[in-house]
Amino acid sequence: MNDNPKQKIIKVILFVLFTALVLYGFTYYSILRPSACGALYKEPITAVFVISICFLNYFVLFPFFYKKRKFLLYIVFTFVSALTTAIAEEILVYPQISKIILQIGNPTLQEYIILLTILLPIRNLCFVGLFFLISLLEDTIQENMEINDSMKRINNLIIAKSSNNKNKNNEMITISISDIVYCQQEENYTHIFTSDGKKYIRNCSLSTFAKQLGSQLVVRISRNAIVFYNHVNSFNDYSVYVELSTIKGIVGFPITDAYKDNALNLLKEHAPLQQEPEPGQAQGMVESVKSPAENVVSLQEKEEQNLQQALEFIKSHPDCKGNDIKKHFHVSLSTVNRILKQLKDEGLIEYTGSKKTGGYRICQKSTAQDQTSD
Repeated sequence: MNDNPKQKIIKVILFVLFTALVLYGFTYYSILRPSACGALYKEPITAVFVISICFLNYFVLFPFFYKKRKFLLYIVFTFVSALTTAIAEEILVYPQISKIILQIGNPTLQEYIILLTILLPIRNLCFVGLFFLISLLEDTIQENMEINDSMKRINNLIIAKSSNNKNKNNEMITISISDIVYCQQEENYTHIFTSDGKKYIRNCSLSTFAKQLGSQLVVRISRNAIVFYNHVNSFNDYSVYVELSTIKGIVGFPITDAYKDNALNLLKEHAPLQQEPEPGQAQGMVESVKSPAENVVSLQEKEEQNLQQALEFIKSHPDCKGNDIKKHFHVSLSTVNRILKQLKDEGLIEYTGSKKTGGYRICQKSTAQDQTSD
């Protein structure tokens, strides 16, 4: 949990007060622990055992097991810690207990040890249960605060620069977060794409921008892309589709293996559960992703669609460069290079002119074949 300095100070004070209260109670009230007459220093030590398992639950077991939904491990470790602490406490005070029982004579030492072995873990679990409720309450409050902050940020404005080259002044512009569909990283900048088809640039890394927005608003699906839940049209185990209202189309992005588990969990929690787009409904290029054999056909269809779109773009934009295709379809340069290589291998396009002034054109042979077929 991310606490501000004031919250941390308050938390430390509460922990100190709890520690002092338990030490006082165990020292002066024998009902809380086995009597250690003749060795009174052992009574506050038994309190330290209890304080230790409470803090263990708060700082380790709850955040690393319970919050990560490893409930069985949480229960097992909680019971083991409570029982281990009880046994350690019995071993510590055993010499004093044995002397007292021998003097009393009733109950026997064995019966009293069995009784302690039952009562002490129950007592420990009560203390641990108190800290569990505190942790649960704190976690709920923290989550509600994050949700409220995220909801407030939805209508907030962020500052970015227009990527329009005609804008010579390159003025800073405010954008409503609710209008942002997805973001991509290029070098050390975050490129922001809005629902009206415009593109903006923010001078920060994608990781920093994603942290500022929070997981209640966005999900990171790859090293170079995040999408906003309120614009997600649908998703599956390998891709997420976002809707651009201006072109009335759906653009797909791959979910890479490194981000898959976390991305799918967040998408299932926050994004609408809809079916995948109908064939032909999805627009824009979709970068290739690894998938099982049953998804090969759909990936081949997407690859053919990407090739056809790139070919049509080159037809209508002679002497265009790979960077022009990249900007138009909002895909990575590696994807564009792969598509261009395949089109060149198939003899459909060629690069003419120098590296600086030249560009891609449709091959004359390909054009002649099209005219012949017509």
